[in-house]
Amino acid sequence: MPYALIGMVTDYDCWREPGADVDVTEIIKVMRENADTARATLAQLAAALPKTRSASPIDTVLNTAIITDRNDWGAQNLARLDAVAGRLLKKMPGRGV
Repeated sequence: MPYALIGMVTDYDCWREPGADVDVTEIIKVMRENADTARATLAQLAAALPKTRSASPIDTVLNTAIITDRNDWGAQNLARLDAVAGRLLKKMPGRGV
């Protein structure tokens, strides 16, 4: 799945003059505002996404990512892999979940 990062600053005191520290209350206030902004941004992004998209090389990037021998995966790791690569695990000979 293609992805992007949304990064927001909560503590601006790194550029302030000495002695002008930011109070934790200010940080929490900005953090809450940032959370509201992030939610609104994600809602706008989700609304703008097309119902279908063209194939992308990123769709198959995991096809050659797992190089560990199947016998060394273990049940716990299989469960973790299934969450991100279930499609791939089902197609791998002798490597199904």
